[in-house]
Amino acid sequence: MRLGLSGPLYLILLLALALFVPGVHADTMAGHRLGPGDKVRIAVFAEDDLSVSERVSDRGTIAYPLLGELRVDNLTTDELAQMIDSRLRGPYLVDPRV
Repeated sequence: MRLGLSGPLYLILLLALALFVPGVHADTMAGHRLGPGDKVRIAVFAEDDLSVSERVSDRGTIAYPLLGELRVDNLTTDELAQMIDSRLRGPYLVDPRV
């Protein structure tokens, strides 16, 4: 079935759809610094017990399995992932993928 869209209309439709690509939101949040009230989802590949969703407390912390209370205030999500990776690596997991 052909929709009969002309070249310019087709291009506008494609550009409009590109604005709603799922990865766009993640890219805009990459530089966001965590603070009280933010909700974070932490996933560790093949470790369901270590994959959690937590809200940052008023003190700027989250509770995390095995590691206890972590200060996350003013960290980016990438920095948080690196921190959890480094603390799990060795004592708990050989090669964590956070």
